[in-house]
Amino acid sequence: MRFIKPLTIAALLTASIAGANASPFDANVSFNALEDATTATVLKVNPAAAASLAIDVDTDSLQQTIQNNRFLLRSVQAQGFALDQIVGLDATDDGGSSVTLYAM
Repeated sequence: MRFIKPLTIAALLTASIAGANASPFDANVSFNALEDATTATVLKVNPAAAASLAIDVDTDSLQQTIQNNRFLLRSVQAQGFALDQIVGLDATDDGGSSVTLYAM
């Protein structure tokens, strides 16, 4: 029984360290959804979440894609955010007209 407890603790620590490096956001994002979207919900994230998003998405490409879609750009600005604040997205290419964007 004394041997099982250290193994359990080691397994939990290993799992928590591996989980700490994983992004809480969907890494399977689709820039195609951005091209088709006409509206966006913009959510504000903290610096830790922004760093995690930066792993999943090329921020420069994301901002450029939004800038090329006048409807999305207008939607972002109407919610009080600037284009350079956008750091991530959560979108699937399911033909929807709305995406979720994350701003710093």
